[in-house]
Formats: sequence, structure tokens, C-alpha cells
Amino acid sequence: MSPGVDRGGNATPDRAVAVAGMACRLPGAPDPDALWRLVQSGDSAIQPVPPSRWDADALYDGRPGTTGRLCSRTGGFVDDLDRFDAEFFGITPREAERMDPQQRIVLEVAWEALEDAALLPGDLGGSRTGVFIGVGGGDFGRMLLDDPAEVDIYSLIGGGTSLIANRLSVALDLRGPSLVLDTACSGSLVAVHQAMRSLRDGECDLAIAGGVNLCLTPEPSIANSHAGLLSPTGGSRVFDQAADGFARGEGCALVVLRRDDGAGPAHARLLGSALTASGRGNGLGAPNGAAQEDVIRRALRDAGVAPADVGFVETHATGTPIGDAVETGALSRVFTDPRPAPCRLGSIKAAVGHLEAASGVASLIKTVLVLRHGLVPPVRVKELNSQIWLGDGVQIPTEPCTWAEKGRIAGVDSFGYGGTNVHLVVGEPARRPEGSGPEGPEVLVLSARSEGSLAELSRRYADFLRERTDLRLADIAHTTRTARAHHPYRIAAVGADHAEMADDLTRATGAIAGKAPTVAFEFTDDEPDAGWLRRLCDELPALREIVDGLEGAIDTPGFRPQYALATLLTEWGVHPDLVIGHGSGELAAACVAGALNPYDPVDDTAVTDAEATGLPLRLGTRLLPEDHSECEITVRFCADFAGDTRPRLLRLLGDLYTFGVELDWAVFDAFDDRDLVHLPPTPFEHGARWPVTLPMPADRAAPTARTPHTTPPPPPTRTRGARSAHPLLGRRS
Repeated sequence: MSPGVDRGGNATPDRAVAVAGMACRLPGAPDPDALWRLVQSGDSAIQPVPPSRWDADALYDGRPGTTGRLCSRTGGFVDDLDRFDAEFFGITPREAERMDPQQRIVLEVAWEALEDAALLPGDLGGSRTGVFIGVGGGDFGRMLLDDPAEVDIYSLIGGGTSLIANRLSVALDLRGPSLVLDTACSGSLVAVHQAMRSLRDGECDLAIAGGVNLCLTPEPSIANSHAGLLSPTGGSRVFDQAADGFARGEGCALVVLRRDDGAGPAHARLLGSALTASGRGNGLGAPNGAAQEDVIRRALRDAGVAPADVGFVETHATGTPIGDAVETGALSRVFTDPRPAPCRLGSIKAAVGHLEAASGVASLIKTVLVLRHGLVPPVRVKELNSQIWLGDGVQIPTEPCTWAEKGRIAGVDSFGYGGTNVHLVVGEPARRPEGSGPEGPEVLVLSARSEGSLAELSRRYADFLRERTDLRLADIAHTTRTARAHHPYRIAAVGADHAEMADDLTRATGAIAGKAPTVAFEFTDDEPDAGWLRRLCDELPALREIVDGLEGAIDTPGFRPQYALATLLTEWGVHPDLVIGHGSGELAAACVAGALNPYDPVDDTAVTDAEATGLPLRLGTRLLPEDHSECEITVRFCADFAGDTRPRLLRLLGDLYTFGVELDWAVFDAFDDRDLVHLPPTPFEHGARWPVTLPMPADRAAPTARTPHTTPPPPPTRTRGARSAHPLLGRRS
């Protein structure tokens, strides 16, 4: 039932699903921002096949269908596929070595997507979080089983396709559905559709959905070459008269989904979806225009959206002449209704190649970026495919187009090679009222697991702060404090605006947070300037509450400001190991130490025996230096807070955090109305390299290089010995 009213006129709940987070590693695009730069430019990340995958020259023949050969030497490939942070996920070196890189990349990209959603992955243990992954290939799993002498337990868990989803559920202790879907090219968008249904039905409360595809061996490319799908000229020329197939691409793209309840940041809203099969048509792999039209109309009905409301559709178009023509025909029949503005079409395939099982969710991420930026990227079409019919109001933009309307709605197509069709309807996120947090200085805290990663993270944030001035600085700082895991290597920065924060972060020096440092509170004899307390109370409602609550407490000059601020620091998690008092400051020190009750009547000589000795007051049983100057951190009341009060306080908190004090940032931010926002991910530690390809047996070695378009030698004969062919397979004549 679509949102709005049911047949009886009763209000129905909004069944939209929020795209809370997203992450990707795609050709030329290690993250969504890089993907946007790539598609906006109209450039392509198609490149020669890396030597680490296969010998492209040795296997090349420009004639599609040549036995044992493929007609292309290019594709879209991901860099550093042999990098993986095994230690972070608690995986032993032996297991990591024989672990499908598809499992590895899903673990890391999922963590990045959860961070982007302002979630703490480590806090999801035991939650009803589902994992839905579209997968179509298993190159590494086949290689693990190629030599019986090398098969072991890790061949099973390292190469099993189902483990790609299960591995993530185990790593994070997730208790929702965990499954892999293989519907060929539509797999990842089918995964998103199933995740939406699971959320709507209450089967899970959070979902990680998407897909992965890696091109590790040449055999699938040879099969695509035989099918006439692989482009001999090495590119996906979508919608173009010169289209001759696609370039294969690889990568991983995932989204984090939740019910659209306003509980966190959102990139977009998934308004509706539909899933159908093509049924019987012109062949198992042939597109069916009527079925494609049907799935689009069903998705629009599920979303409660009229065709005229949709301004952009990210198509499945891969660069095959017939496939592109059938799809644009179906779209034209749906979206040619009278409409106030054109419906523009796009396709990510020209930029990154055909990602197969991961293509649908990559298209979804691109669509979310189009909605965010209000800009439709160009499609490089020199001459429109003569078989394509575009209805009135349906356009293929060859130049960037501004999409200025509010409430923008888009569609995403994805069609499987065997006929599994899915369509998503995507809208802009609900507009949230801006928070009323304080304006002015903020403290931003960052952490990583090594010095190098901390430097990289600081660089990312400095760039981010300079670019994303549309986000409130208060929200950015709040998210770093409360929605990120805190690692040993730390750094903090203070600034009153984005540029000042970025500059301070660039100048800041990080530190290693070891064991919690020894902290001393030192209280003074001097009567403080009341101005600093008044200013700080205006900026910190929590401090004002404490001060107001001290009515009837000790009224000695300087006591209340120092005691109130010390109390606030302890509420934030800053607990002193010893306190030192000078003159009247001894009263505040004694009260913080618990030696005096601030509400008991006292006179000027009411000090404890410990104070009378002139020694610092100890707290608890921790052994402390006799000379309090040896403390790593001494908070001096009120010298540390005079002058520019709030910046001094924030700088103190940043120093405490950097040196290992675990502050309660949730309490620190409790009095302010702040929002969580999408921020750059924490870098992984990629110190070790792990195999991507395994040694190929001698009987599978690639043939020697030869001149293209000559009579090819016969394909290599596999010496089977004890490993005979399965009797059901027979032998090729």
C-alpha cells in the first residue's frame, strides 16, 4: 500500500526507507565524492587490464567468439585490491590469505558506510541488522579449489559465496537476515529491494545492502566475448550509434538503510520499488521491453508517485545496441505523459564499466548524488543509436543540466541477464529543521590506529571543512565526538568557523593516548573575575544549572565558580586524581575531594587536617607523585578560563582527549540541539598485502602472445589424470 490513504480513506504510515549511509570503491572512485567528480566530468576510468589479473595480450583476439580468447584488453579496475586490514577485523594471516577479496572489500566498505551513517559499528552487536549482498562471480573461490592438494578449511570459508554476507554478520555480531542474492546484473539493486521489504515488515531494524564484483580471472570475460556482449573497442558507449558492448568493471558499493523516522542523517529516501521477471521472450538473455515497462509502473505505484513527478532515471544501459534501445523505449512509454519538465536519462557504465552484480547499487549512489547536487551529469553521445526512440519530454543530456526543482524524485533501473528486473524510486531526504546549538568555537576530535592514518584523516577533514561549509560546524564537531570510535592516535582542533577549524587542524600536533593520564585540579586563593563565569554560563546551560543549584552553599569568594566548573568537568568524565588548594581555594579542593560538604556551615579556618599539613589531597587509592608538578595535566582554576573563556575550555578538553582521558561527549552535548552528519571515514591500516590471484596450475597457463587476427592455436588441453571431467559434462567435439 502506498503512503497516503488506504481504500477506506484511513491514513497509512509513510513506508519510505532512508539511505542513512553509503560507501563505495569503484574504478577511479574510492568514495562517493570521488565518484561524483568522475561522473560530473564525463570522464571514464576504463584502463588496460592490470598484469596482476591476467595476461591480456596473450589472451587477446579482436574477433569476438574466438575459442579461448577475449576481444578486449581493457576494463574498470579497483586499485590496491590486495590490501586488507585483517587485524582490525580479528582475522588471522592464514585465513586472510585464502579469503575471497570480495569478502575483504565488503567488510571494509560496510564499515565505511556505517561510519557515514553516523553509527558506531562496534555498538551494533546483537542488533537486528540485516545484510543483503548481490554477488555474481566467484573467481577466487574457483581458484581455491583448483588444486586438491591445496584445499583446506579456509578454501570452504574463504571461497564460499554465501560467506560474503555471513562474514560481515559474524564480524559485527549482527542478528538480522544475512544473505547473498545472485540475479546477475540486477543483484545489488535486488538486495536493496529485499532490504527495504525486510525493514517495512519489521524483520530488521537496520540493513546493509549492495553488491560486489571483482574481475580476477579471464574466463568470465571470455564468456562475455563469446556472447557478443564485450566491447571490442574497449568502452561502454551507452545510447551511442557506435555502441558495441560493454567494458567489464569491478568494485563494491553498499548503502545503510533504516526506516525513515528521522533518527539520524539521511542522504535520500527510497520511496518505493518493484521486482519482476521478464518471463518468456526472445531468449534467456534477451531484454523484454514490456516487462521492463511493467516493473517501472509497479515501482511508481508502490511509491505513490506519478510519472510526471520523476525528473531523472539512472538507466541500466550498458552499451549494447539492442539492450539500450529496449530500455529507453520502455522508459519513454512510461514517462512521455504530459509533464512540466523533461525526464533526463543517465548511465554510470560509461564511467566505470559494467559492474555486473554491483552495478545497480553503484547507480543508486550516483542517483543520490544527483539529487543532492541538483545536477544531471552529461552522457557522452556523439550520435544517438538509430534504434532508440525517445518520447516527448524524455532526454539524454550531452551537457550538464541543472535540476532546480524542489522535492526532486528519480528512478533507478536494473535488469538481470536472466530476466530479473527491479526499479527503485528515490527522493530527496526530508528537510530537518536546523538545530539551535551554540554559535561560536567548537572542539573537533579525531583518532586513528597509527600516526600515518591520523595524518591522512586530518588531511581529509581539513579538505572536508573547507569544502562543506553548508554543514553546521557544531554538527560536524558533535559527530566526531559522539559517532566515531576513539582510537589511540588522537588529535584535536578548535575553531569558530570552518576555515579557522581547518587551519587549526593543519597546525595541530597529535599524541598517543596510552593509559589515562594523571590529572590534578588546582584551586586558587584569588577572587576570580566574575565576568568569565557569567560568559561561560551564558554559553553552557549545564554550568548555569550547577551554579543555580549552589544556593545556600559555601559563600567564600571564588568558591562557587571554581567548585561549579570542577563539578561540570567531572560530569563530562574529567575526574581528578588529586586536588590542590591555595588559601580560600582549599575549600573548593576539599569539597571536590569529599572532605567537606559544600552545604555545611564553615568559617575561614574550616580546613581539613590534610589541608592544614599543606599537602595535596589524594583521591582514592591511586599512587600519585608527591610533587604535583609531575602530573601530566593540571587544570588551574581559574587561570585556565579567564579571558576567551569558551575557547580555553574547549582547548583544555581537546588536550585531555588527546592524552587519553575518555570524556563523556554525549553528556557534553546533551544541552544543545545538534544533528549527526555524514563525515569522511577513518582510514584502514593496509600495511600487509594479501593474494588476489593464486598460482595457476601449469595446465591452465596462459598461451603465449601472438599477433592479433591470425589463426589462433588450439586451446590448451587440460591434463586431467585423476581429476576427470564430470560425466554429465561430456566433451566438446
